[in-house]
Amino acid sequence: MTKGEIIAQYRNMSDADRSAVDRWLKANIVIGSLIAGGVVLMALAGSNANLGPEKAVAEAPQSVGAVQAPLSPFELMSRLAPGELPVQQVDEPF
Repeated sequence: MTKGEIIAQYRNMSDADRSAVDRWLKANIVIGSLIAGGVVLMALAGSNANLGPEKAVAEAPQSVGAVQAPLSPFELMSRLAPGELPVQQVDEPF
């Protein structure tokens, strides 16, 4: 259907059918606007989030009076004994 055919068909509809189509269009506009607004809000909220692997820092248990800087992943792994590493030996690759 071309644009002219759609307009001609709309003009040939009864008043009840026209009002039903108008209500349907208005409802779709409202729902579409709400969804688009939600997507925009989620995009704005996600752009302000400071998430990522470069932001992750491991923290060591704090003693009562001492202030200690968080440990890096390398420092945490270097404190583990070789037998304590969370690695499993696998004989078969799959």
